[in-house]
Amino acid sequence: MGLIARLLGRKEKDDDRDDAERGVSSLQAATRDRTRRELIAMALRDTLKKHGLVDGCITLDALPGFTSTRHRGMHIQLVFRDWQPSLLAYVVALESAVKGRLNRLDPLSPSWITGVSWRFEPRDRTVWPRLPVPGETSVSITAARHAGSLQSADTQKKLLKSGDDAFMPTAHGQLVAAPDFSPTLPMRG
Repeated sequence: MGLIARLLGRKEKDDDRDDAERGVSSLQAATRDRTRRELIAMALRDTLKKHGLVDGCITLDALPGFTSTRHRGMHIQLVFRDWQPSLLAYVVALESAVKGRLNRLDPLSPSWITGVSWRFEPRDRTVWPRLPVPGETSVSITAARHAGSLQSADTQKKLLKSGDDAFMPTAHGQLVAAPDFSPTLPMRG
């Protein structure tokens, strides 16, 4: 079905038609999707257990999607349920560990995983941090940004100073280019 037909709301069962063209019945497709969801759940459960994280602090939703080759696949959405600020530093490593475990469970999983995303859905909203109050913490955030820019300015000065070795000091203390350069002269025309 073309893009225009989709935009106009004419909807066919593309995924069913694609599966039918490949010789896969709707029952087989449903069984395949259920099996993939269970594999993803097992990979997450094993990863959380291996790294000593509380079961249920992160859950998942396995959402149907399409791969770049238009085959049916699964999108993994990892859902934060409990606030653990130290865990935020490890989200990329955790995502990688889940995908690695899934790859060991099903070596073909990279061909049907369409992507991974994160969602924050707290059970108890009172323990999650609040946004800063405009008058109080914005000053400290601005000061931290300013300190960071000063630090980068110091780093820039050090880098520029390290390039001064290409120049020679004159008797007056000024730096001039090395003697192999001749002054620029206008062309005579």
